[in-house]
Amino acid sequence: TGMGKSSQLGAGWTDVPTPNAPTGISDIAITAADDVFVLTDDGKLFKRDGLTDSCPEGVAWTKVTLPKTGGSGFLGLGAAPAVIHIAGGYQHIWAVTESQEVWRCPYKGIIQERSWDRIPGQKMAFVSPSMCDSEITWGINNKDQVFVRTSPHTGRYEWLRQGTIMFRMISVGVVMDYSAQVEQCDEMDPDLLAALVTPVLTKNEVLQRFNYDFCTENSVLNTTS
Repeated sequence: TGMGKSSQLGAGWTDVPTPNAPTGISDIAITAADDVFVLTDDGKLFKRDGLTDSCPEGVAWTKVTLPKTGGSGFLGLGAAPAVIHIAGGYQHIWAVTESQEVWRCPYKGIIQERSWDRIPGQKMAFVSPSMCDSEITWGINNKDQVFVRTSPHTGRYEWLRQGTIMFRMISVGVVMDYSAQVEQCDEMDPDLLAALVTPVLTKNEVLQRFNYDFCTENSVLNTTS
């Protein structure tokens, strides 16, 4: 609580009751519109209601319907897939299942079973959608390989492999903030800029190769190997 332009660190923490108690929380996701979703240990998805500037902790939890699949497409058959990871994006809430299928649905309005769309292509263990671009989503598969989902030339979306370094987690920042920071760095070496934006080099490799001081710059992607 107490966060603002003059107090970006906030004033303190407020305890928020968890949904479906005593079940714990396994994952949390915040969208670009500041909607809050949580995934419980038993695989249920909830959205926090009543979030306002004067009541940032919200007032209640609403259970969100998960997708059901039956063979190909949505047939309303079978059980909902076990969700193990969620992520908030620019216009959608994303979910990854135990079978590493990726799903997404718009977070505005009432989320129904048929609101969910399965993302074709590569199976992922972790996803991180952009907060300012609905067409960009990064992902990591079960081999710790990094991909970005976009439609660069073909006009259709696909998962594109990025580099050879193995990662366990990836976080996509806000491009607008990054662009403002780049302007303060005078002229940047093109290879250095590519290394900051695309995780093809580790932080130590960037330091060794370019003698670059990370203390003066925050990259778009914060990654941990």
